Amino acid sequence: MTNALRNTKFAIIATVTLLVLMVALTTGRAEAACPTVDTSRGTVTSTINVPSSGNYRVWTRMQASSSTNDSYVLEIDDTVCGVVVGDTGVSTSSWQWVDYKSGSTSNKVTVNLSAGQHTVRMIGREDNVKLDKLLFLSDTSCTPTGFGENCEVETDTESPNISISSPTNNSSISGTVIVQANASDNVGVTKVEFYINDTLLNTDLQSPYSYNLNTEQYTNGSYRLSARAFDAAGNNRRSDEITININNVLPDTTPPQLSITSPVNGGGPVSGTINVSSVATDESGIDRLEIFVDNNKVATLTNSFTYQLDTTQYSKGSHTIKVVAFDKSANANSAEKTVTINIDNGSTTPTPRDADFNNSGEVDLGDLAILILNYGKPVSVGTNGDCTGDGAVDLADLATLILLYGRTV
Repeated sequence: MTNALRNTKFAIIATVTLLVLMVALTTGRAEAACPTVDTSRGTVTSTINVPSSGNYRVWTRMQASSSTNDSYVLEIDDTVCGVVVGDTGVSTSSWQWVDYKSGSTSNKVTVNLSAGQHTVRMIGREDNVKLDKLLFLSDTSCTPTGFGENCEVETDTESPNISISSPTNNSSISGTVIVQANASDNVGVTKVEFYINDTLLNTDLQSPYSYNLNTEQYTNGSYRLSARAFDAAGNNRRSDEITININNVLPDTTPPQLSITSPVNGGGPVSGTINVSSVATDESGIDRLEIFVDNNKVATLTNSFTYQLDTTQYSKGSHTIKVVAFDKSANANSAEKTVTINIDNGSTTPTPRDADFNNSGEVDLGDLAILILNYGKPVSVGTNGDCTGDGAVDLADLATLILLYGRTV
């Protein structure tokens, strides 16, 4: 007895050459859970390999010795037991394909088998019954003729071809890239798996076979890419590996390096126009500097690190100068430095700048509105309506603003 496996229709062929079951055959039978049957007429046991789970129609090429001796018993593993194949209408003069059981031509022999190996037993039931071939067919539409070659399909032992077509070997990549594979098979490709460093990334069931690889999930460095293709018969092949070099631009989260070189912290007293100078550096470059006096922004520098501050616009006493540096990556973590200066211009007489609180270049209605809004409140010296530099907004400040109203700064 020989076995052969056919894949496309999943036909499993077990051939028994001119077997007369009344003659002494393979003696004995394996222990099974099926009920015990008479094996005195002989038993033949064979092993078949099922490639795919499913329902199979069992066809037997057999010949009866008489109208009453025209059946045998079929058992598979320990689950299909005591199936009486034939038992009516079997030819006594020629070989006949039989797919029915228990004497009813409409009662077909159909079994459900899992993928893998199964044990088939053919047990003699009546004298001089002959068998020479069994077919297990998943294609129930095929009726065997002759020796059954019309229902047989050649065994598929050929593995698919597979290669990575994109990206190219040793390429440098970043962001999200499409990993694409070319796969082909003599019968058909069922799926393609993609791997990075032997770790499964994705399974694609349809051509074109591809996967969107987000390289930002990986640290910069060298990685191996490969793909594996499968066909319906379970044949598979893995592609040659290619090397990719992930090189993403890492986000700049480092704020600039900043220092104020002039004026000196706590120095003074200062008067007139002084230079507020800074040194700022950053890997991505400096976008701008913002200058603040007493937390009020007075200038934005984009092409220079020095600002000329007119101290006559501020009251006598202590003031803070703050410089904020921003890099070209627009980091939220900007660099900030602060120094304190003492201003003494020898006079407390306010100049037009003292009343230009909205920085419009003119003492106008907007400045009056700011003064009124803060009237009677303590404020930072020289800001928000404090024309006299005493840190409070009162009648003296209103009188000063009215005196300066309409002047251009």
